[in-house]
Amino acid sequence: MLAYGFCAAVGAVGLILLLALLGWWIYIHISPFHVTVGRIPGPRFYFPLLGNILEVAGGLDHVLRIFQETWTKKYGEIYRIFLGSHCYVAISSPELLETILSSQKVIDKGVSYDMLLPWLGAGLLISSGELWRSRRKLLTPAFHYTILKSYFEVFNEQSRILSGIFEGLCRSFPGGKGEIDVYPYITRCSLDIICEASMGTRIEAQTQDSDYVRAVYRIGQLILEKMLRPWLEHPWVFSKSALGREHDQLLGTLHAFTDGVVRERRKALCEEENNVPEERETGFSMRNRTVV
Repeated sequence: MLAYGFCAAVGAVGLILLLALLGWWIYIHISPFHVTVGRIPGPRFYFPLLGNILEVAGGLDHVLRIFQETWTKKYGEIYRIFLGSHCYVAISSPELLETILSSQKVIDKGVSYDMLLPWLGAGLLISSGELWRSRRKLLTPAFHYTILKSYFEVFNEQSRILSGIFEGLCRSFPGGKGEIDVYPYITRCSLDIICEASMGTRIEAQTQDSDYVRAVYRIGQLILEKMLRPWLEHPWVFSKSALGREHDQLLGTLHAFTDGVVRERRKALCEEENNVPEERETGFSMRNRTVV
């Protein structure tokens, strides 16, 4: 009797799973969304709730190589993939990217941007609609030519440092020739430029290591790792995971740094308010630098 009940339970569970898979198969073939994205080339996905995750399982270098090289060569300059239940369209064409990035109408962000909220807040990068427009209007004066011209020295100085680093690396190769991954060097140069131009703060990311630089570099990797683990999508589950705990530690480092910069800049602006009328007109400081 017990064996019969066990077999009946197993059979019922199997039938439910079979019906669920059948329902999923029917859904992805009649759903308007899936029919539409199905017209975009890309790898097939056979497993519900997983999508193409099993195909990109591995380290971050492996994942990026598949996204940026393997699938781009196989499917072209635009293709779609499923990570968990979310669909992503990868674009490598500069012409297509220009159309998207220059649009002031197609500005709605996907749910994946929510992962950046704890770090960046609801700023220009993440916001949509009227909130985006108000943020964009607020930041427009910062991109005036006279403001950007004052940062040429920053761009040139950091570029010279980067060139010197590349020169040293080239000299270290036999015959002065070899291969290097330029991404971490470009990232650190960009971080130096952004921090000095936007916050008036020098962090010497290209020549020195710091907790802040490591946190910026690591949190980008962590967010990608989270995207590849759909079971961590729920905030509570993520907060209890090892990645979630590391995420909170990184946020503490990042926020402590930016909060300190904001306090120092407010103090400096209060002291210079009567002496720098140009700052009052634009709402942005020029190059009053702080070294950390």
